[in-house]
Amino acid sequence: DHRDLHSFPTRRSSDLTDPLKLKSILQNGEHDCSRQLPPFSQAVPSLASEWTAELRTMPLTFGVQLHKSESATRVQWTVDAKKTRSKDRLVVSSPFMLPLGGQLLPFRMMLVPTAVCKRKGGNCFKRAQGRGSVQLKCEASDLPQDANTRIWYSVRVGWECFRGPKEHDFLQAMVCGLPKDQEDWNFAEAEDIASRTCTVHLEVLHNIGA
Repeated sequence: DHRDLHSFPTRRSSDLTDPLKLKSILQNGEHDCSRQLPPFSQAVPSLASEWTAELRTMPLTFGVQLHKSESATRVQWTVDAKKTRSKDRLVVSSPFMLPLGGQLLPFRMMLVPTAVCKRKGGNCFKRAQGRGSVQLKCEASDLPQDANTRIWYSVRVGWECFRGPKEHDFLQAMVCGLPKDQEDWNFAEAEDIASRTCTVHLEVLHNIGA
């Protein structure tokens, strides 16, 4: 049979990757047997690939979230991981409120890079290779002198275990951190690769020593 090859019906490549169109072509005999069909894994995308694509389009939520219970206030701070690899000397959270001295007062968390040298530019996350400490700062302008201004708190980064609890009195200092033997964190290793974020968790216990 020497019919003109151009007389055969042609199909777009998109027809062969659409499962419904592909089924119709096969049932009606409208396909060229000499043409190799794409493998099933290409014709029908896997759920995993669709889920991955959906995750890539989901907006990331940076900042602070509070979770309160009768026993504790838990603060979750989601940080853009690029900051822990940058030349920044300090990364500061948005303000949040914690109970202290019988009232709610403003606080912030801070990430401080480990000091690796004393020369200019030596104290930054890039030079520290993503290592540093977590500090808690009370931003109240004045603390009541006769109130209990002590807190018990624990800290963890990423999926590591909580370190603490540690006691601190904000009448003595407005900034606190874990002891020297507990303060070092590897923020680079704590990075979540999928979201490119690093999560810092603070837990403040209630009614301790009240």
